[in-house]
Amino acid sequence: MITGASSGIGRESAQVFAQAGATVIITGRNVSRLEEVYNCLSGSGHTMVVTDFLSENVIVDICNSITEPIDGILHSAGISQALPYKFSSYKVMEKMMKTNFEVPYLLTQQLFKKRLINSGGSVLFLSSIGGCKMGSAGISIYGASKNALNAAMRVIATEMAPKKIRVNSLLPGLVRTNMISGDGVVTQDDYNKEELRYPLGFGVPADVANTAMFFLSDASKWITGTEFVIDGGVTVR
Repeated sequence: MITGASSGIGRESAQVFAQAGATVIITGRNVSRLEEVYNCLSGSGHTMVVTDFLSENVIVDICNSITEPIDGILHSAGISQALPYKFSSYKVMEKMMKTNFEVPYLLTQQLFKKRLINSGGSVLFLSSIGGCKMGSAGISIYGASKNALNAAMRVIATEMAPKKIRVNSLLPGLVRTNMISGDGVVTQDDYNKEELRYPLGFGVPADVANTAMFFLSDASKWITGTEFVIDGGVTVR
């Protein structure tokens, strides 16, 4: 299962996983974009679930879409908003924490309780280096939501280990998606200057998708409770 599969990293991951032979369940809130992804998937037997992480029934809707236990889940759905700390508000915090932390956390809980994750399966949270490994102005709420995932991940990994279910987090740096390049907040000049800080440049969705495939495959069967940084080397400076 891949949440947030209608764009960016989630979209690329759905295509990469399907090409590798997986049968995927894709979720997203944008019907037309999700259908576009669904129609591009290799193989057959895939499922599409249209749902909004801010809706009251999102967890029930997703759980009801699963007819048999799955081998893994990539929690790719998320939102970002640059907002200076002095302008932070409860409304923004509530929306971002629900989307980036609460729903992935509670959805994983329900899948586990309903025995909808196979033994030997893998849960992968998409976190970020932003606010977790390095500080940047305007991302205090975003960083808090992603750090919450990392903290919960380590405990969930411990509790799921007896069932041989692995739980890890991916922490990407800046990746060329609409979340960072298409919102009109950052100018192209600032965008180019930021990329100069990355020894290997910005990433692309395929970089994260291929790493996610490793964590969701049996190739990572002895890895759990780990925060894996994938950032083009920016945090080593």
